[in-house]
Amino acid sequence: MANFGVHFAGAVVGGLGCGLVGLLVRGVENPWFGGACGLLAVVGALLPDIDHDDAIPNREIFGVLAAALPAGLLGWLAREWRWTTEQNICFFGLSYVLIRYGVAPVFKKITVHRGIIHSIPFALLAGQLVALSLFRFTVLERMLAGASLTVGFFVHLALDELFAVDFLGRSLKRSFGTAIKLRSKDWGPTLAVYAGLGLCSLLFVWQFGPQALRALKRVGVL
Repeated sequence: MANFGVHFAGAVVGGLGCGLVGLLVRGVENPWFGGACGLLAVVGALLPDIDHDDAIPNREIFGVLAAALPAGLLGWLAREWRWTTEQNICFFGLSYVLIRYGVAPVFKKITVHRGIIHSIPFALLAGQLVALSLFRFTVLERMLAGASLTVGFFVHLALDELFAVDFLGRSLKRSFGTAIKLRSKDWGPTLAVYAGLGLCSLLFVWQFGPQALRALKRVGVL
């Protein structure tokens, strides 16, 4: 199993690659989008270790989520619900406490290291959730953002499997096969992830299917 330093190095490489793609796609029109794709790839590359209670990503990612999620909603709440600054401050504070000291401890109790979080279906689910949540972005931007997180996630899984191979001894370590997999030993979390993946896939096709078909027709594929 790769350590945090190796995973962070892989996260940086994956982030640079995804950031470059985002920059090439949006160009000078929106250069910040490339940086967003790169950051999502870095987060994705560290995300699988949130099921490790003592790992650095577990502490840092929940801290980032506790601040980023409510912060991302402040503009929408002020615009759509006409919330005042005081209401936004209270919402941010309550949301931070709920996620950091409510959701995070519960998540630690219901997950095990190298469980369903370290799997292909969870990587796809995480990417789809990102794409579906960015409803104010264009279809292309949403798909690239979700793909960036999934790419980073797969970088982490691939490094775990690579470091589970003893190339000199030509043998496999006991951890081989515990990162890139389709299910965990516990069927409850596995079914929950597949149910979420199925639902998100339906929403994904419903939201992006018509636009994708039109784009394929424009380039002459259909």
